Amino acid sequence: MMGIVQDVSHDRVLARVDDAVRLLVRADHITFTAASLLGRHLAVSRCAYAVVESDEDTFQITGNYTDSVASIVGTYRFRQFGAECLRHMRAGEPFVVEDSRTDARIDEVDLENYERTAIRAVICVPVLKAKKFVAAMAVHMNAPRTWSQEEVDLVARIANRSWESIERTRVEREREDLLHEAEAANRAKDEFMAMLGHELRNPLAPIVTALQLMKTSGENAFQRERTVIERQVEHLTRLVDDLLDVSRIAQGKVELKKELVELADIVARAIEISSTLLEQRAHSLSVDVPRAGLLVLADRGRLTQVVSNLLTNAGKYTPVGGKISVTAALDGDALTLSIRDNGIGIDASVLPHVFERFVQAEQAIDRAGGGLGLGLSIVKSLVERHEGTVSVASDGPNRGSEFIVRLPLAKHGKRSIDAEPPATAMPPKPTLRTRILVVDDNEDAAEMLAAVLELKGCDVHVAHDGPEALRLAETERFDAALLDIGLPVMDGYELAARLREFPTIKDAKLVAVTGYGQDADRKRAAQAGFDHHLVKPVDLAKLESIVAAIPASSERT
Repeated sequence: MMGIVQDVSHDRVLARVDDAVRLLVRADHITFTAASLLGRHLAVSRCAYAVVESDEDTFQITGNYTDSVASIVGTYRFRQFGAECLRHMRAGEPFVVEDSRTDARIDEVDLENYERTAIRAVICVPVLKAKKFVAAMAVHMNAPRTWSQEEVDLVARIANRSWESIERTRVEREREDLLHEAEAANRAKDEFMAMLGHELRNPLAPIVTALQLMKTSGENAFQRERTVIERQVEHLTRLVDDLLDVSRIAQGKVELKKELVELADIVARAIEISSTLLEQRAHSLSVDVPRAGLLVLADRGRLTQVVSNLLTNAGKYTPVGGKISVTAALDGDALTLSIRDNGIGIDASVLPHVFERFVQAEQAIDRAGGGLGLGLSIVKSLVERHEGTVSVASDGPNRGSEFIVRLPLAKHGKRSIDAEPPATAMPPKPTLRTRILVVDDNEDAAEMLAAVLELKGCDVHVAHDGPEALRLAETERFDAALLDIGLPVMDGYELAARLREFPTIKDAKLVAVTGYGQDADRKRAAQAGFDHHLVKPVDLAKLESIVAAIPASSERT
């Protein structure tokens, strides 16, 4: 009778090592687990995994399995255990000793290190990657032992499995770290853009107010220069608005107030917003949008922003005297809005990326198109928030382009009126002067607001921080207070609460003046006791309407 006997226990321990380390994420846990399973399986005195340094001699043991011998955690050099040991390691060959006291490769000096670490017999196998000695695994006995080739092979296989597991966790950890860093950088960028947009509003506010004040005064001096400044300020304001919008969208802070509106109303308002640019460039605009029947559930302001952004985009990239068309139609349970131009078109390489942030078609060195590459990104985000889609098509450079917005059709419900009715002009100033406190740390902004209000017959006092405002409230009676939110020392919310404690101002109207205009900002202002909320640069018509409705002090007493 003939037969073959095969020890399958080695395969089983390999499987156990694989299962045990699969979910581990720390290198020391992986090496200790593998060493423990291997050490118990071979019934040895000690089992250790070593990480080799760049000199391919020095190695570190951070944890080892032991049975009846001491731990040897620490830093060593392979040459301490004989020149042959070091040569085998660097050559990628196992170093096997059955009795250190009789092995001719180990001299008396080396033997002291074997005795000191209780090693009489050893299997040490190297791990080489890209021809570089990177790790090793060893099993020790404190007594002589004859090793089989299967045992040597098993140590080598587990050494390599351990290294692979450690590398896997290292790569995954680095990938996670890079992902976290990228997310943190993205958050920081969005926060910076929001801060930048808000900070840019501060210098814009007094400039806009000064221009409006100059226009109100009726003087015609420097009319041409004022017109240029006003046009450029409007452009800068749009850029700031885009910065704020894209950062709010990225942070999920955009809230939609949906109502039933006719698409024709949206298009009409968008054309009105974009008309200045279209007129300046002498574009021919054709509109084919049914007056009724294309009802959508949408945020009126945000959907108008979508259409005006697309019209502005078409206007910027269509040469003077070009043609732009706006068409809309039913398409099953949806409606489609198309904005087509015969402008410079879009190159095929850019087409897939036009809705990404900061992406722009190639421009001439004078950047006549202008912008930050944010408008189409905002369009895509807002359309998707309306459960719609937006797409673009172009036959290439100088062949024009077409943007198509597709939105769900609303079939039921009543139409709503505009959320904000047009501001009414301020009636003739009253006999009694309305007393107003203006608080803003930006001196120019405060002085310009004060000048506008004084021009309308108000008695205005100015403070540049909370403590100064509180000192004025101790002695002066006010009918209203315009408070900047981003004040030093104490913010506008805290100041509002403190002012309400003064009998001279507790019944006054409080108006928040801020660079933030989201619904959440308005709600917070209302919770803090503000009666009105104005966004910088302040719309003077709205401000005048608010002030006109405030009775002077003696009328309330």
